[in-house]
Amino acid sequence: MTRTPLSKADILLALSANNQNKLADIYLLDSVNSTNDYLWQQLPENTNNVSVCIANSQTAGRGRRGDPWQSPNSGNLYLSLLWRLNSPSDINGISILAGVALIQTLAAYDIHQLQLKWPNDLFYQQQKLGGILVESRIGKQQHIMIGIGINYYLPNTSQQQISQATTSLSLLHEHPPCRNLLAGSLINNLMHALSQFEQDGLAPFSQQWADYDACFQQPITISDGDKHIVATGQGINSDGSFRYQIQDKKEIHSISSSDYSIKLAT
Repeated sequence: MTRTPLSKADILLALSANNQNKLADIYLLDSVNSTNDYLWQQLPENTNNVSVCIANSQTAGRGRRGDPWQSPNSGNLYLSLLWRLNSPSDINGISILAGVALIQTLAAYDIHQLQLKWPNDLFYQQQKLGGILVESRIGKQQHIMIGIGINYYLPNTSQQQISQATTSLSLLHEHPPCRNLLAGSLINNLMHALSQFEQDGLAPFSQQWADYDACFQQPITISDGDKHIVATGQGINSDGSFRYQIQDKKEIHSISSSDYSIKLAT
């Protein structure tokens, strides 16, 4: 598969004029420990601007709970976006809107039948295509970081180090979208979604999440260390927390911590 070199000019083509004006910078790197960490290190104080970092590879990419994220230099998309919130917010809601924006971005490039597994996995037929890591720092203001990884092509050596079934855009589409255009569209859609979130809250995205929820009415196992619960997914609450029903019980329970692991029954 031919890898398209990263190009700031091509990425900016997909952004609206308004979003281009909000954007402080796009950092394009060949290799970095983590795109999230790089942007945290660049964090300027007292700014309304948005920053983005995209890399060809990560040497210390991570997912939830600090799990390693395989980030080979094989043409995949590793992208982080830093945003200052106007008012404090729970990061569960940010993960929900980011997932919806990601699926809708890919749908525009004819990548369909995708689902989201709470709180941050992008699936195609129970195979992982990508993931989202949301982080937050609160000082005088709250900044949130949305890190997204999308598999364009995964070498066998990387697949062997991943403990779950995976897929990639090269397997789902004969002509995967140009990496620069996809990155630009994703940045644009994330910025629109975050602006809408600050205006309207999570409700519009919760309704859309329901269309993509991989766990809804599906048998799942929820794990917290050595504790395992067999349950059925029941959607999300208005704050973005996950709802589930324990097997043979009537009560609906919720979890908000992303430290829990949720697995679909196979």
